[in-house]
Amino acid sequence: MSEGVGLLSTSAEFQLDDAESLQEKEFELRGVKSSKPRVSFGWWPLYLAILLLSLITNIAQVWLWSQAHRAASVCKLPLAGLEPNIDVDFGEKTAYGDLSDLAALDKLWLSIDTNPGVVALPFDYHLGSTDAFPWDNTKGLYVMNSFHSMHCLQALYGYVRNCDSGANQTQTLEHAVHCLDVLRSEVMCTADDTPLSFRFQEVVQAERAPKRKCRDWNKLVEYTTANSACFRRYSPNDPRYSTLDEYLFCPPNSPYKALVDDFLAQDFE
Repeated sequence: MSEGVGLLSTSAEFQLDDAESLQEKEFELRGVKSSKPRVSFGWWPLYLAILLLSLITNIAQVWLWSQAHRAASVCKLPLAGLEPNIDVDFGEKTAYGDLSDLAALDKLWLSIDTNPGVVALPFDYHLGSTDAFPWDNTKGLYVMNSFHSMHCLQALYGYVRNCDSGANQTQTLEHAVHCLDVLRSEVMCTADDTPLSFRFQEVVQAERAPKRKCRDWNKLVEYTTANSACFRRYSPNDPRYSTLDEYLFCPPNSPYKALVDDFLAQDFE
């Protein structure tokens, strides 16, 4: 009895399936869609793949930008764009340390011109609050850090020479210590890890440590000259010190030279 019921049940299922199939075909012939739901993914897999590819591309671009930005901040000056591309041998003695002719040495140290280090840069650069450039109120006055450090070296050289010779000091102790602190900060900020031999000035060229890559100072001077604040410092004892008179020395190609020349041509009497 149970086997008969099972056969009838199976036969009935086949009949129902056949009936549904015939009904669907009849609907298709009539142009009527079957009410039975169909599973269809359509374009979704493609959309998902495009979205995933776009996400991966964006992540890669952000990573590449961060790496480039990090490298630029370490190796390249942000404003002048200078890169370390000059080989310098630390074991090589220079004229700035030659004591055989002190008069010539004094002249050499004093010949370094730090005035070009004072520049006029747009306030739009957001470099911090500062005094306005006298000839263009859209720009502020700044001094390049390297030139400030060089100024400190000159001041310390003068301080040491006067101490050694017994001459009257032209630099105060306060200024000398300030300059020492500036150079200390510079050294610690750079944290140069170039290894130097204990006898790096004695060994022959071939046995010295690898040359250090340095930036071109002359290229920095070119940049500061192109952005010159027309500045030249007077002595603190001069009545023109820290006045407008210090901003009347525009280089030949300065866009402010004509303006300054017109100002100088005026009769203020």
